[in-house]
Amino acid sequence: MKGYIREFSVDPALVLKKAGLDPRQVKLDLQSFISLEPSVLSARVHALLKAPNSVQVEAGENGVRILGYAPYQWVQKTKENLADLTPWVSFDSANLVDEEALQLEAIKSHMDSTLVEFLTGSSHLSPRALTQIDQVVENLQKVSQLANATQRDWKLVIRGSADATGPAWRNKQLGSERARVVKRRMVSKGIPNGKLKIKGIDASAEIGRRALFDVSWFPKERERKNGT
Repeated sequence: MKGYIREFSVDPALVLKKAGLDPRQVKLDLQSFISLEPSVLSARVHALLKAPNSVQVEAGENGVRILGYAPYQWVQKTKENLADLTPWVSFDSANLVDEEALQLEAIKSHMDSTLVEFLTGSSHLSPRALTQIDQVVENLQKVSQLANATQRDWKLVIRGSADATGPAWRNKQLGSERARVVKRRMVSKGIPNGKLKIKGIDASAEIGRRALFDVSWFPKERERKNGT
């Protein structure tokens, strides 16, 4: 028996048995070929990539989309090797992210909602403020671990603000003082001074007497290219 067989086809021996034939009595001469039928191509690419269940492969008229999340090392290796996988198929991996990035985003979301409050005209840290800052420090330690494991660097901007009470120049100064005392607390807890920047922002009724946190991360390659 001669013919063609595509990847992921049913075992010919099973087909012969179902037809009442003894596979041992049938000589098979089957040549493999690669099908571009979407479901077959999706299965083939998924198998070749050894993709985890969190990754989807979708084949269509415009090529193959790979989306979902997976460990950083797998994502990087996959994106580097896609061009050599099947040269006649175009790949779109723009929506494939590493799970460490998702963890970083979750930490950032939590930190974005953290607001350290101060009394009017004061930059003194209350017991509650100290607890909040220490929680931010714990989150930054997690950020540092995730960043180091994924070839990223990070920084934190501490923004200090005041309400509209008093002259504008004093409010801006007070905002900077508040950011500075928060930074001092973080450094005392082991956060590198060079990772922290402070900024006093104009008095705002919406923000009020608070310190806010803005953490960001970026590839270490970018840091070297910029020479910073």
